[in-house]
Amino acid sequence: MGGHRLSHGPANRGRRVLQAAAPLFVCRPASPPRGGVIVLHDVHGMTERVERACRSLALGGWLAVSPFLYHQRGGPAFEDAGPARAAMAELSPEDVAADVAAAHSYLEARAPSRPAVVGFGAGGHLAAWASVRHEVIAAAAVLPDDAVPRDDAAPPDGAARLPWPGVPALDALIAECRAPWLRTRGDDGETWLSITRFLDQNLSTQ
Repeated sequence: MGGHRLSHGPANRGRRVLQAAAPLFVCRPASPPRGGVIVLHDVHGMTERVERACRSLALGGWLAVSPFLYHQRGGPAFEDAGPARAAMAELSPEDVAADVAAAHSYLEARAPSRPAVVGFGAGGHLAAWASVRHEVIAAAAVLPDDAVPRDDAAPPDGAARLPWPGVPALDALIAECRAPWLRTRGDDGETWLSITRFLDQNLSTQ
């Protein structure tokens, strides 16, 4: 793997400065990339878990980028669920859409195919939303073990909907998505091997 780096934007210390796109955490493969992947973090922000996922994808030959969706707050990561959910609720759909669009454009300029998009938890909901709004080769959501609903069960709060008005429910977005979709659970090496295989399979059809 060719290493990882932070692609920094201007520090704003919580103040609103225009509608600038979020800085990106970037992991590059050792060889020219097979394709690009946008990785969207969950309510906890840019944690080691998200960075590890980007590194795993880069080891599989993908150029992986993850936008700091909390960049207007200084880009913190939250350990406690309460403050984390509050931070996610404070994001505006317009700003998140702009951040994802910028990450999509970044990858389109540097990878040989349309990007894919993967999200954790609430980021999986964002991945479905992004797959409807942008041309992607595939989309996936990585949910906790207890957050993948049975077919006869109502989806849990964190996986099923975002706290923003006007954003459709997860299942409605998946139904509208034109790209192949994967919903998986857990977060270990086997999970990312299966996601990489899923992306590879759909890259071969482009």
